[in-house]
Amino acid sequence: MTGIIVGALVALVVTLCAPIAALPLLRRLGVTDVANDRSSHTGVAVRALGVAPLSGVALAAIAVAATAPTAVWAPLAVCVVGTAALALVGLAEDVRGLPIVVRFAAQVLLGTGASFGLLLFAGIEPGLAVLCALAAGLAVAAYVNIANFMDGVDGISASHGVVAGLAYAALGLISGDAVLGLGGAILAAAMAGFAPWNLGREKRFLGDVGSYLLGAFVALLAIEGVASGVPVLAMLAPLAIYGADTAMTLLRRAARGARWYESHREHVYQQLIAVQSHAGVAATVAAASSTCALIGALVAVDAWSWWIALGALALVAFVYLMLPGLFGIEEPRWHLGAVSAPESYRTRVRSAPVGDVVVLGASGFVGSAVVAELRAQGLRVRTVAAPRLTTSARTVADIMAEASVVLRPDAPEHVSLQGADCVILAAGLATPDGVEGDAMYGANALQPAAVAAAAERAGVRRMVHLSSAAVQGRSRELDESWTFNPFSAYSRSKALGEAALAETMHAFRDGREHLDIAVIRATSVQGRGRATTNSLIRLASSRLSSVAAPPDRPTVVSSVQGLARFVVAVSTAGHDMQGIRLQPWEGHTTASALQALGGRPPTVLPSWLCRLLVTVAFCGGQFFPRFAGLARRLELLWFGQRQAAPSAGTPDIEPKKSWLMEARDG
Repeated sequence: MTGIIVGALVALVVTLCAPIAALPLLRRLGVTDVANDRSSHTGVAVRALGVAPLSGVALAAIAVAATAPTAVWAPLAVCVVGTAALALVGLAEDVRGLPIVVRFAAQVLLGTGASFGLLLFAGIEPGLAVLCALAAGLAVAAYVNIANFMDGVDGISASHGVVAGLAYAALGLISGDAVLGLGGAILAAAMAGFAPWNLGREKRFLGDVGSYLLGAFVALLAIEGVASGVPVLAMLAPLAIYGADTAMTLLRRAARGARWYESHREHVYQQLIAVQSHAGVAATVAAASSTCALIGALVAVDAWSWWIALGALALVAFVYLMLPGLFGIEEPRWHLGAVSAPESYRTRVRSAPVGDVVVLGASGFVGSAVVAELRAQGLRVRTVAAPRLTTSARTVADIMAEASVVLRPDAPEHVSLQGADCVILAAGLATPDGVEGDAMYGANALQPAAVAAAAERAGVRRMVHLSSAAVQGRSRELDESWTFNPFSAYSRSKALGEAALAETMHAFRDGREHLDIAVIRATSVQGRGRATTNSLIRLASSRLSSVAAPPDRPTVVSSVQGLARFVVAVSTAGHDMQGIRLQPWEGHTTASALQALGGRPPTVLPSWLCRLLVTVAFCGGQFFPRFAGLARRLELLWFGQRQAAPSAGTPDIEPKKSWLMEARDG
């Protein structure tokens, strides 16, 4: 007991005092965190103050080593050294930044090494200890990342450390595990010492060094406790809420194809910020974790059986996960930034008959079809090579700043639009399976805004930009609203391009006549010679051709001929066309489209099986981004997608189902 008191006091005092020396150094090094639209804080905060509890834990372990027996201080030293090593990886990420592969590899290797030492001290045979340590190393890495994901509001990590530490200290006393009791007390005291610095008016964050410290120390103490005979459920119970929040968030993001490692505000605790203060959210999470810790303690003293405790833990976690719904908080969606309300886009546009049309991207699959349709209708067409643009910009503001200058007459990439009545932008990188890069964002995000700026300077009447319905991703129904739900690098780049055009239109609200900007969202366009169409025809003609039940769901599979006619109709409309125009549905269902392309009816599969396989495919896309596009095509093939009725003023194009059969016969 004396060791516990000494260790806790040293950890508390050192952590309370260490920031006095650490803060000036961190400020000089520029280790700060600037808030963005996915942050739960505002302004600039000093991060990496987790060096304070790191110092407290290390010095506390040294202080108790002099009096504790070897059987106690040796495994505790393994816990502390492993924790400190992982915390230093976090410090490197705070100060310099590390690739995700390097971070994860370090977490697994260090976690495995520390776990192996703890298992040996627990008397486990070396051969078995190696196998167990490999699994334990992955568990350590997992909880380090869970603690990092959950470190998003003031006080949440400090309170979690206090709750988990006190729970482990109590379990150590109950079970007679001195290492667990001492380690838990040191953890609780160190995180309690950090709390005043984190909850003060000035913003001071643990940073990765602190969240790695918390996650590693908790995970290694849990491994030590389990290896020493403490019930597994009792050791995991204090971690249930953190685990449930992270698991549910990652599963929901994976189900819609979002990248798991990308910053977001979709955790339950982040959503609760809408109705609670930071301290209130931290208290809510701590209360739920404390309840779970109490359930674990009941298992440790044999008051509850494991299955009753498991049911109680599931109930507490379920109630916690349902809190946003109980408070009426809407589920967050992918955020592009400041996109104004649709009604603000209505501006005065130039009115004149469309005679001369300039097409950028005329050599492409869609562009060549549009040029052929324009000429078939007797319009004068001039084709212009699209500029090859690249950009590192990933926000609307940065795209707009580049777009205003990149195609000016004195710029190397300048394109001549003088004398044109209408400009059709059919260029871009149509790579649904592509990985994120500057070329993709240059072609799909910067180029539309830059061409709009050039067309405005040239006095062009109308610009028609060919975008993609992929910007709304897995939404249940495609429509003509300025809402986005992208699922891949390609769809995100297209969505950013649309948002930039929306901002361009918003800037035109000065009472003068301006460019009429129409954004056409093309659906799943097929036609002769297209690689994706050829692949689809081979699939539709094979025994693998299949759809999910029921087979009469509407599909967005469409023809390039239909898209070309729609583009020309929008380009030549006698009234303003500003806003989004969704390519009309051509009347096909999931089954009829495959039958038209393959000449044979597809097999109808159980809906639940198809949904399971699609979810697995999207999970694969979390780790291999190219899979996201493939998963989405599989989902469209099996389940299709509804389209809302076109808005007033959208040209009515009569669909021809025979176009898909022409693609097959060609």
